This record gives sequence, C-alpha cells and structure tokens, in this order.
Amino acid sequence: MPIASTLARNEAPLLDSPSLRFILEISIAKTIIGGALLLFLPRYGFSLEATRTLIFLYMAIGQLVFAYPSRRTTISPELNLTLHLAVVFSIGLQLLTVFIPALRQLLGLVALDPRRGADGQRQGLGDFWCL
Repeated sequence: MPIASTLARNEAPLLDSPSLRFILEISIAKTIIGGALLLFLPRYGFSLEATRTLIFLYMAIGQLVFAYPSRRTTISPELNLTLHLAVVFSIGLQLLTVFIPALRQLLGLVALDPRRGADGQRQGLGDFWCL
C-alpha cells in the first residue's frame, strides 16, 4: 500500500490541543529565560564565553527536565524509574561537557568558576531587593 494513501486516510491530528498548548507555553518560557540569561549574565561579570556555556547547559538540561511535565496529561503518571535514571544520567553527561577539557574544547565551551556564579547570584539578589 502506498504511503501517500495511508497518510491521506489518517485524518487525526498528530497532537491534540493540550499537547500543542504545552509545547507553545514551554517554548515561550524557555525562550524568555534563555533571553534573560543572555542579557543579565554579562551584566554580572560573566564573559561572553561563560554566558554561552551557561545557556548551553540551561537549554540542554532544561530539555531533559521537561520530560517530567510532558508526561502529565489528564492522569497522574506512574513511577517510571527508567525515566528518572535516564534523566539523571543524561544530566551527568551534560555536566561532563564542562568538566572534561576535551569535550569542552570540542563543543566550544569554557570552564565555569563556581565562585563567579555565587558572586553573580549575590549581586542579582542585591539588585532585586533594591527595586
């Protein structure tokens, strides 16, 4: 049977309305947060390379973590140990891209200074409370 005739008979949409709404909302949220990181991290003393690295980590790890809310439709999902292990393992691999020099160089990332992050957080909180 030709593929075109099979596709023509299946008139059901690929995604239902709640799924499309979820994708749109999550995409907008990640874009806003990523844009805010792009704007504010350099303001708090992060180099452009460190900003790029942090946004890379945010987007990659954020995509992994969004596996959890995407499972929630109309019913509460059952415990899925395989999913939990896959997400934790993948986040660990993602963090290794910053800690292993060869991976860092391959991906164009830079080593992050944890003290710089803490300084930026303190500065950001100080600015927030001054508003």
